[in-house]
Amino acid sequence: MNLENLIESLKRQEKNFSDLLETIRTKKEALLKNDLAKLDKAVDGEQKLLHLIQKEERERKRLTYVFATENSIELTNASIEELLKKMPQLSGQLKSARDSIKSKAAEIIKINSQLTVLVGVSRNLIRDTVTTLLGKGKKSIVNKRV
Repeated sequence: MNLENLIESLKRQEKNFSDLLETIRTKKEALLKNDLAKLDKAVDGEQKLLHLIQKEERERKRLTYVFATENSIELTNASIEELLKKMPQLSGQLKSARDSIKSKAAEIIKINSQLTVLVGVSRNLIRDTVTTLLGKGKKSIVNKRV
């Protein structure tokens, strides 16, 4: 195993994160436009991508340990950060791929926090609408006996 395998794993992970970012943007757009079909498709795609990311992360850790062992380096965890500290000469491609993944992850976190707020507002709106329509006693707009 050589460094190229590890770099390829990072590139696959970078693509997974790019795809996830696009899917989350689609999910946000679908939520704002109230497009349930598009939202369902985006959520399904997101789940598949999260599974791929998890699978690729396991592979990247395995490749990192194998590479470290082949180069007589002892790692406490399989992070690229630790590998770069122990082998600074590798910083070129590894660092650029790692930085790209980090920036995409930060953007995903930002959009997810926006989605959390949006979903919270939507829930409150739905709850208030239901309470208004089916409220208690004489405050009810709709007669429940109908």
